[in-house]
Amino acid sequence: MEFEGIDMEALMPLIKYGKEKGILTYDELLQRLPDDIVSSQEKVEYVVRILEENDITLTENMFDEFEDFFDDEDLESFIIESEEDQTDNPLRVYLKKIGRVPLLSPEQEIEIARKIEEGQLKIRTAVHDSGIFIPEVEEITSRLLDPRNEGKYTGKLYDFFNLPKIYNMNRKEKQERMKIVEKVGEFLKNYHAHVDPLKGAWLVASPEEKKAIKKQINEFNNAFLMFVQNIDLNPKLTENAAAKLRTIYKEIKEMQDTLRIIEENNNMTIEEILALKEKYPDNIQLQNVIANIERIQQKLKSYEPMYTATIPELIHWGEEVTIGQEIVDKHKQELVNANLRLVVSIAKRYINRGVHLFDLIQEGNMGLLRAVEKFDHNKGYKFSTYATWWIRQAITRSISEQSRTIRIPIHMIEQINKIKKIEMDLTQELGAFPSIEEIAQRMGCSPDKVRKIKVVANDPVSLETPVGRDEDSLLGDFIEDNRATSPLNSTMSNMLREQLFEIINQLPYREQRVLILRFGLEDGCPHTLEEVGYTLGVTRERVRQIEAKSLRKLRNPKNVKKLLDS
Repeated sequence: MEFEGIDMEALMPLIKYGKEKGILTYDELLQRLPDDIVSSQEKVEYVVRILEENDITLTENMFDEFEDFFDDEDLESFIIESEEDQTDNPLRVYLKKIGRVPLLSPEQEIEIARKIEEGQLKIRTAVHDSGIFIPEVEEITSRLLDPRNEGKYTGKLYDFFNLPKIYNMNRKEKQERMKIVEKVGEFLKNYHAHVDPLKGAWLVASPEEKKAIKKQINEFNNAFLMFVQNIDLNPKLTENAAAKLRTIYKEIKEMQDTLRIIEENNNMTIEEILALKEKYPDNIQLQNVIANIERIQQKLKSYEPMYTATIPELIHWGEEVTIGQEIVDKHKQELVNANLRLVVSIAKRYINRGVHLFDLIQEGNMGLLRAVEKFDHNKGYKFSTYATWWIRQAITRSISEQSRTIRIPIHMIEQINKIKKIEMDLTQELGAFPSIEEIAQRMGCSPDKVRKIKVVANDPVSLETPVGRDEDSLLGDFIEDNRATSPLNSTMSNMLREQLFEIINQLPYREQRVLILRFGLEDGCPHTLEEVGYTLGVTRERVRQIEAKSLRKLRNPKNVKKLLDS
C-alpha cells in the first residue's frame, strides 16, 4: 500500500525517535513531519496509523489547558471591549453559548461513539434487509465491467472500493482489484439466474406464498452480503441505498397521508368512497376524488413489484433508516458541541495571519465535522487527539487560501515556507542574510526557481497607499495608465482629423460618404464595399469606382502638402 507524496525513507528517523522514547507529543510530531504531509489530512492520518503499528503512543497532554479554557486571559484580549452592552459582541455571545456545554470524559466519548455505531448499524441492517443495496453495487460493477470502459476504470474503482483520494494504485494492483470486481460480477449473474424467477413468481403469488418466496430471496441476498463482506466497499454505496429508502418512505407516507385526509374530509373510509363510484356516476366532484384515490393506490401498488416487498415492509425499512439517521445525527451533534471550545483554543494560536478569528473558528468547525465523520473509538485514542489534526489542517489551509489578496496554490505555499525556513537556518549559520545562489544550493534547485518563488511570495501593494512626507498623494497617482492617450498624441490626432475633414469636404457629398464609411472616419469602424453600397443604395462595383475616384482627387499635391504640414 503506497501513498503519493509520502517518502517512507523520510519517516524512518521519526519512527526511530518514537521507538526510543515510546511516546510522542503532537508538537514533536508536527515539528518532525515534512510540510507537505502536515498539509494533508489523509497523509497525517496515514502517518499516525504507521506510528500506532510501531507501538508508538501519541499523547494529548498539550490539551490540558482545555479544562480552563474560558479563564485564558490571552483569549479575552482578542475580544474587543465595547462601552456598549457586552451582549453585542458576537464572539463573546458565541463563547458563552459553547461554554455552557460540558466537556466530555473519555468514557462519555466512547459511549457517544457507540451510539453512533448503533445508529449506523440500524441503517445498514435496514438497507441490507431491503435488498436495495444490491442494485447499488450492481450498477457500479456493470460500469466497471463495461467493455467500452476497458482501461478507463481507475476513477470508478475509487467509487467501488473504500480508498483515500491520495491512494496511488499501480498497474498490478488495478488488475488485482478488477479481478475482485469480475468475481462480484460473476456472483451477480448467478444471483439473478436464481432470484429473477423467484421475483416473477412473487408477483402472482398469494400472501402466504409470497412469504415463502421472500424467504428464499432473502437467503440469496444474505449470500451476496456474505460474499462482499470481506471487500472494503465504498460507504457511499450504503449511503446512496439508505437515501433511496428514505425517499421511498417519504413518498409512501405522503400518499398515505393524502388518503387519510380524504377519509377525514368525507367522514368515510376509502372503501366506502370507492363503493359510490357506480352509484353516483354523474357526480363530477365525487368522481374526481375517486380518480385521485385510484391513482394513489395504483402508485402505491407499483412499489411492491419494483422492490419485491410489501408496503408495510417498505415503511418498516424506511422508519428504521430514518430513526437510525436521527440517532447518528443527534450524537454526532453532541460530540461536535462538546468540542467547539477545542476549535477556539486551536484557532486563537493562528491569529494575525491574515484571516479574522471568526473565520478561523468557522474553518476549524468544518474540520471538526470531518473529524466526527472519521473518528473510530476502537483505535484507543481520545476524540480531541484525533480531531486536532483535522481542525489544524482546516485552519492552516484556510490561512493559505484566504490570507492573501491573490490566492497562491498550496504547493507554492509549501515552497515559500521551505525557502523561509532555509533563509533562517542559513542566516544563523553564516551570520548574514544568504544569497539566492546559497538558498538554491541548499534547496537543491536552480537560482531562477528561487527568484520566481520569492516574487510570488511578495505581498501586493495597494494603489491607495499614501506617498510622500505629508501623505498627500497616492501610489496610484504615479503609475502610468497605458490605456490613456497622452495629451500630445491627442492634440496631434485632433489636428490631423480636422485637416483631413477639411480636404474631404471639398469632394461631392456621395464621395465624402463613401470615404467616411469605408475608412470608419466617424465611428472608427471601417465598412465593406457591400455594406457601403447597401447604405447608399448602389452596387459594390459602383462603390469601388467612387472610392478610387475620390482617392485620386485626394492625392492632389496641394492636399498632400497640407496633411504633411499638419
